[in-house]
Amino acid sequence: MPKANVVVEASGSRTQPRRPVSRLELVREIAERANVPSGLSVNIGCKDTSNGDVNLDISGHPDVRASVLFLPFKPGAFSLAIFSEVLEHLPWGKEPQALGEISRVLGRDGVLILSTPTSQGLWGKLYWVCDPTFWLIGHRHYEEPKLRQLLSHGGFSIEVLTRRGGPRDLLFSLITPLAYAIKRLGVSCDPNLKSDYSFDSPNRGYTFVVKARKLDIAKAFSSPPSPGVNATFRP
Repeated sequence: MPKANVVVEASGSRTQPRRPVSRLELVREIAERANVPSGLSVNIGCKDTSNGDVNLDISGHPDVRASVLFLPFKPGAFSLAIFSEVLEHLPWGKEPQALGEISRVLGRDGVLILSTPTSQGLWGKLYWVCDPTFWLIGHRHYEEPKLRQLLSHGGFSIEVLTRRGGPRDLLFSLITPLAYAIKRLGVSCDPNLKSDYSFDSPNRGYTFVVKARKLDIAKAFSSPPSPGVNATFRP
């Protein structure tokens, strides 16, 4: 008999069988379980969703119209930031600026929930080269070391990094540009392939989903270095 889909926690342990979930449902569930300090949430690159107390995008009808590269908020304004399927669309080399801005507007121990496509492994490379937006607009997919480096340099400590989705996401990527073109003609077209993000798929997953916490920089620099670690700081 086929195995039922199960939730895989950060520890790798399995819990009860469950229904399939979409990427946005998974992002919401991770946010709800993230032990976030009290405060407001911001959904950056919200598109048509409203998963934050404040929803921000560069177009459409968000609460705030602005870019992640120049967030119009004071430092420490939020306790949770959702940044789903946006990083890969930024101009080349602008990821550090975006993550730095998110870190700036998060308060102490603030949490970032991020999702972005992966090019990790053979299947990841296949998804990457079959993605039309990679060839058309330079849509990027990330390998785990690069994503970890970006988050670390942006001032975040990763608590959960999981790889989700699968072949249906590849098919969705293939038909999405066509669906978008049809919608521009005024015809309703919202393909739903019922991708399942309810379980970790380390070999074939198409999307990284990350929970990261803002580093306490003062505490990090005041902590003594571990034995055998070169503590010399290099910018």
